[in-house]
Amino acid sequence: MKFNPHVHALVTEGEIDNRNEWVPTEFIPYNFLRKSWQKVVRYA
Repeated sequence: MKFNPHVHALVTEGEIDNRNEWVPTEFIPYNFLRKSWQKVVRYA
């Protein structure tokens, strides 16, 4: 078997603001998250 570190994550497409109201997020930076995870694993 080949070593293949990876993460399964659930990410909301929004957030709760200070008034306790839902604010949708229009974009999730997938490539940024992917590269950040690669750096964490590589340089740990």
